[in-house]
Amino acid sequence: MPRLRLTSQRRRYPAEHKQVTVLFADVVHSMDIAAAVGAKRLREIMAEVDDRRAAVVQPRWPLHR
Repeated sequence: MPRLRLTSQRRRYPAEHKQVTVLFADVVHSMDIAAAVGAKRLREIMAEVDDRRAAVVQPRWPLHR
């Protein structure tokens, strides 16, 4: 595998700084829920969770989705 020359890469691709927001949500007992309801229903539940998240996040930060 060829070695990258970082100094040459810096000249070709200048650093770009972006501000990002990361949202992490832990669904408590998600594996227990999955075992109880099955994969298809879990996907539906998680889609509902994401819809609710989007309803809160989207109005405040319209560029996120």
